[in-house]
Amino acid sequence: MERDYLRERTRHGTSDFPVAMYRMKFDQQYDLLAPLHYHKEFELVMVTEGMVTVQIEKDPYTFHRGEGAFVNSGQLHVIRAADGGRHGFIAVVFDPALLCEKPDRIFAEYIRPMLDHSLFVPAVLPDSLCGRIEEICAAYEEKAFGYELYIKSVLYEIFFRMMKNSKKTDRSAPQVRSGLIKAVTDYIRDNYFRPISLQNLADQANISKEYLCRIFNEMTGVSPIYYLNWYRIRQSTDLLLESSRSISDIAFSCGFNNSSYYSKLFLRYMGCTPMEYRKKSISF
Repeated sequence: MERDYLRERTRHGTSDFPVAMYRMKFDQQYDLLAPLHYHKEFELVMVTEGMVTVQIEKDPYTFHRGEGAFVNSGQLHVIRAADGGRHGFIAVVFDPALLCEKPDRIFAEYIRPMLDHSLFVPAVLPDSLCGRIEEICAAYEEKAFGYELYIKSVLYEIFFRMMKNSKKTDRSAPQVRSGLIKAVTDYIRDNYFRPISLQNLADQANISKEYLCRIFNEMTGVSPIYYLNWYRIRQSTDLLLESSRSISDIAFSCGFNNSSYYSKLFLRYMGCTPMEYRKKSISF
């Protein structure tokens, strides 16, 4: 399974062409296909296999093959399996600057309102636009002469058609809740290797544990502790693949104070034990 896409601080594309494409395939049964994260870039997601739920802020959208979603800059989102078996999706992630340079009219009329969330664009993409995402990916992978021009032109077409269903809106309330969740996830990202309690997480947002659990579940579909454990497990997979450290050493370095509990959670989240994961990856 590819892992780069799951890293929130990944640089997508290059400075002179800030767009990247990720084909994600999951042969085993996973619950979280892409854990809770956010980034400054726009994102287009299209399902290629199985039934997949893309939750954007508090709204879940379930898609079949050939269907997909638009994720705005800064929006919290998580991608989960919605059925058993294999799953796959394509993600095209690109900097808004790819579409225009400040302070031109395109930025002022369309991009800036999207970035400050005063212009609402529906998350669910028409099927015809999802087909265009596949074309972007094919061009990106082939990289024939002029492919950058083609990708940019298709993105303009997609945004033009999305604008037909856009509307002005006041998104202040969701933005406040989103900010609270971001404070918690940022804290987890920076401190996952330390002991963290539910109270610690609630303190980062200056809210009660009960309220944190409620809004976190509303906006992500999982509890704060579930996400904390998942993030720790994801960090441990890198160490399993890139080092020869013992399982217990990896468990402790990722915030678990008990290696048997770590192995139990790893099996639940990843569908195999840490040792099996390491062996399968080496043999692959």
